[in-house]
Amino acid sequence: MTYKAICHVLQNQLLCDKVNIIYFFFDFNDNAKQSAEGMVRSLIYQLVAKGDGVPDFVQKLYTTHLSASSQASPPRLEEWTGILLTLLQGTERPYIFIDALDECAEPRLESLSLRGILSEILTRGGEHAKLLATSRPSSSLGPVSLLKDLGFIHAFMGEGVVNGDIELHLKARLQNDTSLTSFGLKAKEMIISGIVSKSAGM
Repeated sequence: MTYKAICHVLQNQLLCDKVNIIYFFFDFNDNAKQSAEGMVRSLIYQLVAKGDGVPDFVQKLYTTHLSASSQASPPRLEEWTGILLTLLQGTERPYIFIDALDECAEPRLESLSLRGILSEILTRGGEHAKLLATSRPSSSLGPVSLLKDLGFIHAFMGEGVVNGDIELHLKARLQNDTSLTSFGLKAKEMIISGIVSKSAGM
């Protein structure tokens, strides 16, 4: 999910300029983007980058582990989560987008960590923090099981709705992308129908 796509979700570029948007996409093609810790560290980085310098409590964590012996472990997930919550509490109108929860690594410990972090964000991330999470249905990490008791409002998007969005996107790309103008009308129709039919609502 790109910043532009998020602004499209919000339906207003001006609104994007007035809120602090941070986002993370779990990606099954990238091991570094499949863990709860990777998500937390990415969100921290984005919040720090939006501020005026690195906050003292973030520098303290870095200094503590930098000065520790080489055998010391890196910061624990709980420490990273604490940093994230503190940053969120001091951020004006944070909007957090978490895409593809189902692509988080699925060992039992990892899914419990992810659920705990989302719960912490909702309860301790500041009263103005907003969180939107997306997922395909999944027995272990889908919205029904992972987010059931966290206070999320669950909206199910049927395959037809998703495929309609995919079709609109493909039509726009084929019409506006100069590198694709050589395709004839029939070829464009075949490309669109082929991709939509194989997307399975993804």
